[in-house]
Amino acid sequence: MNKAKINMNVTGLKRIIVIITLILTVPVFLQQKSESDDFSYSLKLYNDKFYDLAAQQFIRFMNNYPNSDMLDEAGFYAGMSLFHLKDYENARVEFQGVGVNFPNSKKAADSWFMIGECYKKIGKDEEAAKAYETVKILYPKHAKAAESTLMAGILYQKLNNLEKAEQLYILIQDRYLESSSYFPAVLQHGRLFLKKSENSKAKNKFNKVIEGSSDDRLKVQALISLGDLFGIQDYLNDAKLYYNKVIKHYSDSEFYNDAVIPLSIIYIQQENYDTSQKLLVSGLKKKPNQEVSEQLLEKLGDCHYLNKQYALAATNYQKCIGNDTDSLFVIRKLKCALAWEKQDLMSHVLEELEQIIVDDKYYQYKGFSQVKELY
Repeated sequence: MNKAKINMNVTGLKRIIVIITLILTVPVFLQQKSESDDFSYSLKLYNDKFYDLAAQQFIRFMNNYPNSDMLDEAGFYAGMSLFHLKDYENARVEFQGVGVNFPNSKKAADSWFMIGECYKKIGKDEEAAKAYETVKILYPKHAKAAESTLMAGILYQKLNNLEKAEQLYILIQDRYLESSSYFPAVLQHGRLFLKKSENSKAKNKFNKVIEGSSDDRLKVQALISLGDLFGIQDYLNDAKLYYNKVIKHYSDSEFYNDAVIPLSIIYIQQENYDTSQKLLVSGLKKKPNQEVSEQLLEKLGDCHYLNKQYALAATNYQKCIGNDTDSLFVIRKLKCALAWEKQDLMSHVLEELEQIIVDDKYYQYKGFSQVKELY
């Protein structure tokens, strides 16, 4: 009888323990389920490109689940959502939170890379270079390490820190031989040598890209760089050879006009205006961006002016003037005035000059004489 009571008491105690366990664990289970669902919902918004809503949801997730194991991923995708919304400063803050607070996260290296991207977007090149370099320093074996090192090198070169840039290009060529950043680093190294007037070394790097890379984009850039190299040295026929290779064999390249413009200038120098005009027209047919279009139109105006087609020259100069009152604006206005002057349309000449005389009279007259010397 006593044994039966004891067994009943033990059984009852077990039931109580089970009930208490369920009471304690069910809320945790429900919270975990809710947490997982909330993250999945936020990620779906991001993947469906509802970036505004995604950013709000990820930030809400981080506030609601401050101890979540997915906090680093939520921070990263909050940053990515804001980046897509072009809110680069707030995106950087989110990425920095991941990079600094979760250094062992699988998203840490990507976050440092994106910090670099954010800084670059807002024009802070030095900060961007340092952020890119952090990936190389902290995560040298990460998939983004070589690309980050390349980006840092390009920015240091832009900042004229050529020694630092060269160190990073050499590092890529030594350590990341199989990466997709290897030949871009070789190309950039060649451009750095060109900037330092180390032409023989530059030539070797450009030829290495042409011979070794399977990427046509890189080959085209290397060919154009070789054209630039020979053009700088006044070996114009050699320069033409490389530019023409791009024109003939890579006519669909996004860098087509990077060959057209310097090649057209060489033909102008050699007084081959008709060939230059044909090239420039072919470049305009590619429907380039506004800046490149204006360069092409200006050179086309030069061809017409030198070919004594002054009305056409004035028309093209007017098309390329744009709205920015910088030195290009002034020079193009002066060229337009010269074209009108050749047609004895002095009212038009005065109209062009009045638009640039307001800010700086001395520069206007000095520039006018300088433009005349060009012809």
